[in-house]
Amino acid sequence: MKIKSENLEFYLKSNKDKHSIFLFYGINFGLVDLLYEKTLDIFKVNINDPFSISKIDGNFLKENPYVLKENISTISMFSDKRIILLNLNNIKIDKNIQDILLESIEEKNDYYIIMIKANNLGSKKHTSKNH
Repeated sequence: MKIKSENLEFYLKSNKDKHSIFLFYGINFGLVDLLYEKTLDIFKVNINDPFSISKIDGNFLKENPYVLKENISTISMFSDKRIILLNLNNIKIDKNIQDILLESIEEKNDYYIIMIKANNLGSKKHTSKNH
């Protein structure tokens, strides 16, 4: 589901538990960062908590395609859900990266939230859906 930036805060506060994957992208990198940080605040994410948070860089994901699925399978000991912060800003999102993402999230479970930050994806990508 695509949500306009001006509606994000209201939508997340009212539908916090309905989604497990969030994709932040666009040509306005400042706005992308602002919305990403706002979402972290709404979910009360402590980015320094290694027991509940996994941070994955795009280059590391490219070299280690299993790492995302492995983190999704890891259950957090101290919170309801494991938060996975995936930064794809510095890599090209090609078919290989798309396949890694799709394979990793294939099996739905309620124990993770993935927040993906990426550059502009363009209009021809199949990574997001308009609703």
